[in-house]
Amino acid sequence: MITSQVDHDPTDMTWSLYRRTSNPSSYGCDMKVAGMQWNPARYVLVKPSTHRDAAGRLHYKFPKTTLEDVAIVVRSRADPYIEAMLSTNGSLNFGIGSNDAYVTALVCLLIGLLLAIQPGCQFYECYRTQRARGKEQRYSKLDQWE
Repeated sequence: MITSQVDHDPTDMTWSLYRRTSNPSSYGCDMKVAGMQWNPARYVLVKPSTHRDAAGRLHYKFPKTTLEDVAIVVRSRADPYIEAMLSTNGSLNFGIGSNDAYVTALVCLLIGLLLAIQPGCQFYECYRTQRARGKEQRYSKLDQWE
């Protein structure tokens, strides 16, 4: 794939390669190294098949490639794809969506409430026991006065 960024000059109505950095080969659309390098080409390794002849020599046979395998992409420097690459440092990962965050928060809240049931029951049991002891002590003091 061959890619390039172009910029439009409104004064003389021309298009030219746009370089985002001082590197002279940084005019592509494939961001590398967090905005420091924009590669104009993306390569795919072509692995040959191998076979040995009767004498034991190794022979390589490469698959046939045509121009149909080559894609040429020209993008404006203001293209939304380029802006998205800049915003995400080349990852195109915009993070979790608001609906997903809402569902995650509800699930965490539900799990937290379920985990709080047992300590809440223990706290209530301690409170009830302490209150019952307090009543016993008050009634025992009344018996002593008589």
